[in-house]
Amino acid sequence: MTLFKKLSLGLIGLALVQTTALPQGKLRVDPDIPRYKKVSGISGNVNSIGSDTMINLMTLWAEKFAKYYPNVKV
Repeated sequence: MTLFKKLSLGLIGLALVQTTALPQGKLRVDPDIPRYKKVSGISGNVNSIGSDTMINLMTLWAEKFAKYYPNVKV
């Protein structure tokens, strides 16, 4: 996987984490930001290394991410 794809996956993950971590109704998004468009050809593995306290957040993130990219194993 190229560095660009790895960085893209990281940014997508960050966006998903931020939107799932905020209470509903409190999220205000700039209407000028274009909607995310799924790209093809993303596959591989994403590993989370760190504190066990992040496992719940990583599980939620992985479930949402898998809807966009089922060929990526988290």
